[in-house]
This record gives sequence, C-alpha cells and structure tokens, in this order.
Amino acid sequence: MRNRCPPAIGLDFRRPKGYHDPVGCLRCGGSKSEKGVTEMRNRLLSTTCARIVRATGLVVGLGALGVFAAPGRGFCGEDAAAAKKAAAEIRELTGAHTRIVWLQDGDENPAPWGGGPKTRVMGLDTDDGKGVRPIFPDGGYSWVYFTPDGKGVACTRVTDGELCVVSANWDGSGLRKLVPKAWLAGVSSDPKGKFTWLYCQSNENGKFVIKRHRLDDPSVNEVVWDKNKAIGRFTVSTDGMMGAGVYDDPGTGPCGVFELPNVAWHQVGNGCQPAMLPGVDPYRLWIFHGDHRSGSIFTNPTDQAKRTQQRMSLADAPGTAGRHEICFPKWSNNVRFMVLSAPYTTPKNEDGIPFPGCESMGGKYKRYHDKVEISIGRLDEGLTKIEKWVQITTNERGDYLPEAWIEPAKK
Repeated sequence: MRNRCPPAIGLDFRRPKGYHDPVGCLRCGGSKSEKGVTEMRNRLLSTTCARIVRATGLVVGLGALGVFAAPGRGFCGEDAAAAKKAAAEIRELTGAHTRIVWLQDGDENPAPWGGGPKTRVMGLDTDDGKGVRPIFPDGGYSWVYFTPDGKGVACTRVTDGELCVVSANWDGSGLRKLVPKAWLAGVSSDPKGKFTWLYCQSNENGKFVIKRHRLDDPSVNEVVWDKNKAIGRFTVSTDGMMGAGVYDDPGTGPCGVFELPNVAWHQVGNGCQPAMLPGVDPYRLWIFHGDHRSGSIFTNPTDQAKRTQQRMSLADAPGTAGRHEICFPKWSNNVRFMVLSAPYTTPKNEDGIPFPGCESMGGKYKRYHDKVEISIGRLDEGLTKIEKWVQITTNERGDYLPEAWIEPAKK
C-alpha cells in the first residue's frame, strides 16, 4: 500500500504500518505530544542502532578529518580536486559569488531530511578557495537557510529529542540558540528590508502555529498563521508576505499559498514539496509532481484569472539517468537558479525515497544514501527548463537539503 509522504518533507514512499516521523511531528504541529515525540525518536534510533553522541568543538571537527580524510580528499572523503572544479563551474554558471550550504550524514546512519545525531552542516564558497568545509561539524542539524545578505545561516537543531532554532555566521562562528521547541521553516526580510525574520513552526498547547521572530532579537515575535491543524513543507516568500505549503497535511495533498499574516489560503493544486520562488512581482509557486522528477511553476497563484502554469522537468539532473527520483528542489535567492539532491535509488529497482528506519527492514528497503549528491541548475530566462547543471558534491556520504545564495549584482 502506498502511504502518504513523510511529515517533514512531503515525499512518497513505502513505510511500515504505524510509522510516524518524530522530527516531522513537531515540524507540522501534529497530534503527537513532545514527550511522545521524544519516546518515538529514541525508539526509532534504537531500532536503527544509531548511537546518540553529541560532538562539539574544534577537536571533534579535526577528529572527523583524521577519521574520514583520504589522500587527495577533503572532509569526509570529499574529492578535493572535484570540489575545486565544482566551485569554478558554479562560479561560471551563476556569474557571481555563490555560497551553498547543505546537510551531510556524519556516519553510516542516514538521515535524508536531517535531524540525525551526526547530521552536520557543510558549506562551499566559490570565491574563498577553501573548498567544501564543515560549517557545524557536530550533529543534529536540519533544514539550513541563508540570511538574505548571505553572511549568516540559521537552521533547526535536534539534540536529545529537543528542537531549537539556531543561527551563526557563515563560517560557523557566533553560534546562538534563538527559539526553543520550534522548527525553522524559512528566513526572509520584511517588505521594507529593515529586519531579518525567522519563520518558526511549533505546537503550542496542542495547537499548530507559525510565528516569525526577529533574528537580532528573537523575543520580538508575532503569529503569522494559526488557522490549520498542520502545514506540510512550509516555505516563505522573499518579503515574508506569502507562504507555500500543504494544507492540513504534513506530506502530500492540496498545495497552495497562504497570505500572511492570517489573511487567506489559496489552493493551487495537488502534490508535495511546494515552495515559493524568489521575487514578489509577480509571486510564483512551485509544486513538485508525484514522479519526483518534475513539477510546475504557477505565476500569480492567488489570482485564478491571472494564474498561469508552466511544467518543468528535472529528470536530467546529475545522477538521475532520466529515471531516478529527486528530492528537495529549492530555489536560491535568484529566480534562475535552483538546487536539489539526487539520485534516490535502491539495489533492486533503483527507485525510491529513503525514510528513517528503512535500513533495519532488510534489503527490500535498503537505500544507497552514499550516492545522493547535491547539484545546482540554471533555468532559461522564461523559467521553462534547466539550461545547465553543475554537480556540487562528490563524496562517500549522503548530501541533502541544499540552500544557495548568489550575490546580487550591484545597483
């Protein structure tokens, strides 16, 4: 039986009866209590034989280098020559200074949508010559975002079953805990560009809520949406006035846009992993199709009379061979560039998306997580197709949930 997509990201997969994603539960504000979430996480990690180890500091980061490095390779087996080549190709592709961050498995226990005890944040800067490096070498991180100026990053961290939104400078310095018991769903400026806001999902007294907190002072916050029992894969527009998501469902279902704060919901279509494209004139919405190799861009999604739809294939992304599944397609701050991770394959049918606990279920559900890499693609001017791809990573670990920042042209 085909089940719904997992709560945290909105994917189709086969999963055991009664399975519930502990991270996604708090992300979507579902029916599970925090205590229940913690118990389920501990049970799940026990099932997959994952060791819960909290690693901190420079010593651990250097230790990881010693353990995983190989001749000619950087952090965790990253091919140093390939990383240098990728940086140059990305610079040529975007024509500008570009930074990319993503999540990477820190050990043999895969966490394809983050939050694993060894999931770390990696980064690449096209202009600094340092190649791929850990931004946060310790574990527990998920869903990383750039600040609008590209100088900082913010993400969710999961430690001992507790959630917290954290931020730091691009190089990993200045790490701060900002919003406890919440899941980061996006970062934006306000319409006047005066403040940077963190959009955080949580469950408050059994009720799903999205609040935005000021990055410089998280105590300053306000509710932007609390009319649903859940929103799957919420993302926010550049100006923070629109949000995309799956309505009342943590995975696959009715996708559309939310006018913020608490104004109106507009259903646009069905699918998963919806996302707002950068820019506000016009607003654009992306909805991923069920084949996980294509999707549609909807322009003017709130206006049925003016709304247009443009289908777009991603099936030629690096590693997909035209048939393998893709995950986490996401736009950069420039509407012509998107990032994603692929391929998601199995030994038998070379198809499928992994889920927590799949490794404990035998060969039928085993996934080749170490083959999942991240790539960046450039769209044509009409936003109808990908003109060119560049594969960013080449290593021996799973790489997921990329985010790209491209320096805007000076006015």
